[in-house]
Amino acid sequence: MPRFSLRCAGVAMAVLLVLAAPALGLRCGNDLVHEGDHVIEVLNKCGEPQWRERWEDEVIERRFFDTLERQIVVMEEWLYDFGPSRLLYILRFRNSRLESIATGDRGSRLSVQSCREGKVLSIGDTKFEVLRMCGPPDFSEIRDADELIINRFDRTRRTTIRIDEWTYNFGPSHFLLHLTFENRRLKRMETGGYGF
Repeated sequence: MPRFSLRCAGVAMAVLLVLAAPALGLRCGNDLVHEGDHVIEVLNKCGEPQWRERWEDEVIERRFFDTLERQIVVMEEWLYDFGPSRLLYILRFRNSRLESIATGDRGSRLSVQSCREGKVLSIGDTKFEVLRMCGPPDFSEIRDADELIINRFDRTRRTTIRIDEWTYNFGPSHFLLHLTFENRRLKRMETGGYGF
């Protein structure tokens, strides 16, 4: 009886170790990319991504004796599309270190028909969700806009809204698809003239 319970405990321990193990990461050829890797290591192992975006966030952290510390954090998101036989990979970096690896649908815009007609997209989608469903846009630009916010005590404060505009070109027999994001969420979808 004691031997049986030791075996059960051993099997349970092994299962727990497997479940607690970190994710394998992203395989690029014979190399593995892991969370914590530096930007330069990822570039060396995987090459240039199909999509790369960089922005700055202001982070406010509470320190000793209730003092606040503000710092600027440089964030980057990269998208790797390895083709229809593999998933899309979205890598997020914080101050040049790989913070997270996420996967999307199969690569090479397999849902291009649905994307073309805007059927898979909804107002409020994040940029990450749009990238997962439609792949990188053919054109993009970023700008900042100021917005005044009036609260319930009639106090105003100025805040900056980040606006991203993306355009997808599906060829000469289909309309262009223009997407506008505010603070990384889809705000507007419009079609333009025929693509090229």
